[in-house]
Amino acid sequence: MDKSITDYLYSFCLRCKARPKLLLFLALIASTAYTILFSGGKPRLSVNSAKLVFTLPGSFGECELIFQEAVPVLSYSIAKDLSEQVAPTTDDEGSAIIHKMDGNDLKSLRISNPGKGSLTSQLVITVLTRARQPFDIESVRLDDRIVPLREFCSQRVKVGCEYLRFRYIRRDVAAFLHAYNDSISNWLLTAAFFVCVALVCLVGGMEISAFLLTDACLRKRLLTRPSGKTNSTQARLDDNSARWARLDSTFRYLQGFGPAVGFILTVSSLVSALHAPFGTAAELEAFLSGMHVAMVSTFMGLFVRIAALEGARVNDALWSKADRILSHESPAAKTSIEA
Repeated sequence: MDKSITDYLYSFCLRCKARPKLLLFLALIASTAYTILFSGGKPRLSVNSAKLVFTLPGSFGECELIFQEAVPVLSYSIAKDLSEQVAPTTDDEGSAIIHKMDGNDLKSLRISNPGKGSLTSQLVITVLTRARQPFDIESVRLDDRIVPLREFCSQRVKVGCEYLRFRYIRRDVAAFLHAYNDSISNWLLTAAFFVCVALVCLVGGMEISAFLLTDACLRKRLLTRPSGKTNSTQARLDDNSARWARLDSTFRYLQGFGPAVGFILTVSSLVSALHAPFGTAAELEAFLSGMHVAMVSTFMGLFVRIAALEGARVNDALWSKADRILSHESPAAKTSIEA
């Protein structure tokens, strides 16, 4: 029994003559099915706004909403359903009875009907919350009777929720991005800014060498060690050839890496902005902030790519110019430059 689980599974695969790729595929299918069907598969009502509006029969005595997690409830109101429009929720309307809850976090909300047994056919119930994210209702009780959530959503709810049976991983991903995108994007964009500064300085210096320096100045710079001592031509050309090769590889890498990071930040910022909750000025500011991060990310990614493209072009031009200047030094030197 000294074998690890990995060794045991591998030996089991060999005994069953099953291909590891097939088992990996089956494990992927099983993980996906478990995540969707079982880990979050309990039926629920997802409330996606700060206001929930639904109707109840005028004869009901008490209705209880049971939440999956505590929800800050501001108030609920009971009004006659005089039309198909949502009943007002302010004190200006005498027909609405308002019960204030002062924003307390409640795991369940009990709604009592003061006019139980009245002849009113339908009552409109409006629940106002201070929730900044969508919240879930796991059960609805009406006069000690559990109401099926699908029936309650389709027949009673007017505004604010949807019936869910499965787990949607996009909600978890969106919540994660909404929580951490701002700080992560700040680090990445700051690093991208200094990469852009370094690229501008590097490419600018290379353009001066490639297009402004005379052949004699460039030859002297290429053949002189940084210490000021002149070494063999072959050794110096080998150093410059290796340096140009590294720069070419770096520029080609940045041409893909810069836009990829910018695109990922753009999409994550858009997801974060669209996941921002409902309707106040502060939340509108959060939405606009997410859009701002998305546009800046796109700009930085494109800037890195353009700078890398220009750097690769100038590097090739500098390489060709050095080959033209120094090709007469020796056949071995020319071979080194072309390599």
